[in-house]
Amino acid sequence: MVYVYKHEKLIKFCLGLGGVLGVIFHFNNLFYISELNAWIQNNGYYMVIVSILGMFVAFLAILTSLNPHDPIPLHWLNILIFAVILSILANIMIGLIIFCAFIACIIDKKKYFKGDEY
Repeated sequence: MVYVYKHEKLIKFCLGLGGVLGVIFHFNNLFYISELNAWIQNNGYYMVIVSILGMFVAFLAILTSLNPHDPIPLHWLNILIFAVILSILANIMIGLIIFCAFIACIIDKKKYFKGDEY
């Protein structure tokens, strides 16, 4: 089952932009470290795990925006999950960008599937 949205380009753009910003945010958190031992003692392994997990979710969002039906389907529920996870792990603004894609999916809800006659 493949959903087709009328504003699919806008949804892909918002999802891809949020994913790229999430990767940049987590890459900056993970690799902008002057001394690794002091950073781990101050922040703990929690920040390393959160950065790796957030980078993985952001890569999934990018993959979904580039090829919307192959790794993960472009569905409003998946986009909502990406928005919630990235707003918790990364930044609320990244989550809001992906939440805009979720709103576009909800507004643009179509009843037909790819391959059906319009």
